[in-house]
Parts: sequence; structure tokens; C-alpha cells
Amino acid sequence: MPLYEDRRNAGNRIHVSEECMDAFTVSSPNVAWTLIRAIREKNIQLGRCVRVALDGWYGIEWQKILTHIRDSDEEGVIANYLSMSKAFYPSHILRQYKQNT
Repeated sequence: MPLYEDRRNAGNRIHVSEECMDAFTVSSPNVAWTLIRAIREKNIQLGRCVRVALDGWYGIEWQKILTHIRDSDEEGVIANYLSMSKAFYPSHILRQYKQNT
């Protein structure tokens, strides 16, 4: 199984119809605006600020998406974020743990 480090070596090209392609949001700015609209709508629906958790492949340009959201100045959308990668132990600690168990 290949390691997908970025788009260059991703071997799972999927061909879909034009109709299906219209359902996708592509590029960091477009993804950010789609998220902003969804957050704003949920804020209005619930009458309060919502918290959103995003999860995805490490190759996603998270920093660009989050920067677009933060810089949008959209009313009711406050972008504070924490990367969960900081919550994991470093690899050398995991190796040491495995050796001691």
C-alpha cells in the first residue's frame, strides 16, 4: 500500500460525473467559506455560538483553511483552534513505552 504524502503520489483518482462534482467544494478558500456559511447558519438556528471539530487527512491544507476562516471577520464566527497533533506523545516516547510493556 503506497504512502500518500501529498497529491503527487496519491494513486486513488476517482472519476465522477459533472453532476456529482457540483456537490464538492474544492480549494482552501472555497472550503473555508463553505465552513463559515455552515457555522453562521448553525449559530442562527441554535441562537448561540457553536463549536466545530474538524477531522481529516494530514495532507489537507488545514493552516490555509483556518487562516481564511480567522481572517474572514464574519460576524458570529470566531476561529480559535487547536491542532490535536499536539495532544499526541512524540514518537520517541511511544517507542520507550512499547519497550517497557
